[in-house]
Amino acid sequence: AARYLYQADKHGLMTLRRALIHFAAFDSGNMDAVTGADEYALFSAGLLRDLFAHRGFKRTLNQKYGKFPLMLQWGQTAYEFEDGTAWENFTADSLRRACFERNLATSGTFAELVSRLSSSSTPNGSQQSNGDEPLAKRQRSS
Repeated sequence: AARYLYQADKHGLMTLRRALIHFAAFDSGNMDAVTGADEYALFSAGLLRDLFAHRGFKRTLNQKYGKFPLMLQWGQTAYEFEDGTAWENFTADSLRRACFERNLATSGTFAELVSRLSSSSTPNGSQQSNGDEPLAKRQRSS
């Protein structure tokens, strides 16, 4: 899984990257296999930050769309945090997970993460990304 995670991060395959992070974080054996692999030394700082934001976090096994993590291959998992949540009350790792599940960029300070999440859940329309690239990154390059 570490080899695929490295390649997904390197080539910007965000959907695959997200599924592999959830796979790695699903149990300690998967996480140990990823952190023990040679490719782990090549992981970017952003990938490590996202990986460790999910370390130790346990999702419920039965989701609205089926068993977790099987349904991750289609990206059909319920949000851990609902839209309209008071983002200021969470830790930076929780905010990164919330950005991650919404296809928003996970880098930045606590205030930037709160701002990004607050603007993504505005009532005038959801800012969901249609592609594999996080919405925040696509907006910067336009």
